[in-house]
Amino acid sequence: MGIRLFDIYGEPLPVSDVNRELVTALKRQDINTQRYILSHLQG
Repeated sequence: MGIRLFDIYGEPLPVSDVNRELVTALKRQDINTQRYILSHLQG
């Protein structure tokens, strides 16, 4: 659908099964969930 995500450095992130939950969190603007998922994506 043309959805493009960016990490904190502005680099594009692929929309995949790995970050599908992040897409949902962003759409819901659920900051706590975003931070939780981002913390796992980053390491």
